[in-house]
Amino acid sequence: MNSEVAETYLLGFKDKGAEYIENSMDNKDEVLSRDPIVKLGLILNNGKEKTLTFYLIPLLDEEIQDQLQGIDKYLNQNILRYIAQDENGDLFLVQYEVFKDLFVNYKWFLKK
Repeated sequence: MNSEVAETYLLGFKDKGAEYIENSMDNKDEVLSRDPIVKLGLILNNGKEKTLTFYLIPLLDEEIQDQLQGIDKYLNQNILRYIAQDENGDLFLVQYEVFKDLFVNYKWFLKK
């Protein structure tokens, strides 16, 4: 693992935030029944584990651009936000633009 890349990545978590808490959303069960788009996990220095699981908001499969690869297939003008669920089950509305730099493949951390 490239420790400099990992340290820079971890600093990226510092200024992230949600638009608001979404625990009372009407279609919560439907959104959480979908496959997550991204799952992030961290173990803090005190041993506590933090996770965020991101789900697409669009309910229409037609909004997914199958001709594109990776996360790009979900990024069109209709999909700018996600529902994120933390390790406690709380739900948050988050913007792609705020979190996009954290959506990396594990290979990104490997020494080249």
